[in-house]
Amino acid sequence: DALPSMLVLKAVEGVVWGYAKTLPAMTQDELGTLVSIVDNYREELHNLKRSGKYKPLSIVQIRSREFLVVWVAFCIIHSNTVRLNEAEMHGFGVPLDIDDLSHLVL
Repeated sequence: DALPSMLVLKAVEGVVWGYAKTLPAMTQDELGTLVSIVDNYREELHNLKRSGKYKPLSIVQIRSREFLVVWVAFCIIHSNTVRLNEAEMHGFGVPLDIDDLSHLVL
């Protein structure tokens, strides 16, 4: 049954989408926790894909959601790295334009 996995994935997505709205200030420890959460999300998602029990969702939708979770986490980590290391990070930006994400399926 894919329901437990899908509930875990949706819960993580909900947290990440909430973070996307605010790009919260986080400590190094909190950023490490975010990385662990995203790693666990991706592992759970890949296990779901391997099981073949994801059929209620299209593979395109699954890949798009994974990309967006990773992208939001990257943006949060980047913004906090700039905040925590302002002098060293001066002039560094995010290498992808938000308009490049318009083809993703939600």
